[in-house]
Amino acid sequence: MQTGWLIFISFLFSFTSTLFAQSSSTYQIQFIDKGTYTIQDVSLSPKSLERRKMQNIDLNTRDIPVFDIYIKQVTDLGIQPKFVSRWTNSIFAEISQEQLTLIQSLNCVSHIIQNKQLTSGLTQSHELETISSSYSIAFNKFNNYFFANPQIDQIEGKILHENGYKGKGITIAVFDAGFYKVNEHPVFEKAFLENRIEAGPDFVKGNNELIDYTFSSHGQMVLSTMAGDLDGTYIGTAPDANYILIRTENAPSESIVEEYYWLQAAEYVDSIGVDMINSSLGYTVFDDTLDNHTYEQLNGDYTLITKAADWAAQTGILVVNSAGNSGDSEWYYISAPADGDSVFSIGSVDMDGVSSTFSSHGPTFDGRVKPNVVGHGAGVFVASGQAEYGPTNGTSFSGPIICGMTASLWQYLKTIEPDISNIDVMERIEESASLFPNYNEDYGYGIPNYQSIVPNIIPYIFPDDEIGIYPNPFQSHLVIHYNFKPKDQIEIISSTGQILNTQIISGASLSSYINTEQLPNGIYFIAIKSKDKKHVLKAVK
Repeated sequence: MQTGWLIFISFLFSFTSTLFAQSSSTYQIQFIDKGTYTIQDVSLSPKSLERRKMQNIDLNTRDIPVFDIYIKQVTDLGIQPKFVSRWTNSIFAEISQEQLTLIQSLNCVSHIIQNKQLTSGLTQSHELETISSSYSIAFNKFNNYFFANPQIDQIEGKILHENGYKGKGITIAVFDAGFYKVNEHPVFEKAFLENRIEAGPDFVKGNNELIDYTFSSHGQMVLSTMAGDLDGTYIGTAPDANYILIRTENAPSESIVEEYYWLQAAEYVDSIGVDMINSSLGYTVFDDTLDNHTYEQLNGDYTLITKAADWAAQTGILVVNSAGNSGDSEWYYISAPADGDSVFSIGSVDMDGVSSTFSSHGPTFDGRVKPNVVGHGAGVFVASGQAEYGPTNGTSFSGPIICGMTASLWQYLKTIEPDISNIDVMERIEESASLFPNYNEDYGYGIPNYQSIVPNIIPYIFPDDEIGIYPNPFQSHLVIHYNFKPKDQIEIISSTGQILNTQIISGASLSSYINTEQLPNGIYFIAIKSKDKKHVLKAVK
């Protein structure tokens, strides 16, 4: 994990004060440009730059820091910014009417937007969510997944895990309301021992604080569907991935300020180089009805949080967001930021693949397909409390189930396509779904089938002591040792399932020589087909 890069909190938000101080007027002060700063002044972590490089993404103006001289002109007026946003080229601050007049006279200011106060009625309650019932640990040696079995089987994800692709090397940022007792639940013990779960910023508390595992259990349940790993009890969809836990939501209230926290979090995780964001959050109506969104605003370009999610995706981060739980309410439609055109929005189905009544519907106001796909979210099992498990409902859980499985898939795809982009990965999953190329407002493109994306990742191998291949790894040639009979067949198969070469054995032999000079580096499968058997071996060039 990139623990050292937590120093970025201080750098990026060096002017941050506590975000829950009472105020009457908070404003977004947007500057005209980035001053004399250029691409050469970008201060992103090596991991962040590498992510862009691997996906052929150029640095742009949003990556350039806010010009410090402009910030100083504002602070010289006695104003203490709450946070600084390079993506919007703004600072957010409480200002008086007198200060407002002075700011308007600054030539560096483009415009000023009044926002609701950056406070959300902070509470210390951990707000334990209700689950239908809880179950104590029950070891089952015949099924390591046990409670989690239906949700991974539904999307045909086990083939990735069986072959070692469990999200290793992929870092997922989890934006949520809190992660109550995550550090105590046994399902996360392995990840903590391996330093793969990191406490990230708590933007609700502000003041550069980190999460402390005392708030809402919603994030605990969300995280378990991905990071959970306890043999015979529960295994999530990306048990080997790295996680950074970030608080952007204050569970007891619903305030527009949470969209600003989400923006802060997205800029931060971009800067430290995460690969994915899971956000089981969505915004439509608020405690202050004057802030309410409308369906017409869910066009992918209006709300601040949707813009932030799309900007994050444009840096190469794969943003997975739950569609929302308003399907059986007056609102009916998806929530922000699930309307983003580059956001992977996930709806819910039950164990039998039937659309959940609560799952928010598409399309976006401008007619785009949403949700993109669906996952198990009704009666889904999650970890809760200190050592409990139980069923619950919500796209809050179908989203991370798909997010984790996508991390495992991305780990595999990077072995054969190192430069594969976040959008390419998303599209592969859409194309695997049960309705594709058709879609509807409930399912989007349907239920993904991860096995169909990699049909020959490692086909079933029938062990036989008489078979051998060498050298392995190979370069210019490959020798297959086997008791060949006439008409036996050898196939060289790419990691994506394409048959590259076929040889028919003309006579009995104990070995066969294959010239491999023309094959590019990568993973291959060597299939040996006899009259009544098929043997498959893995080889690497």
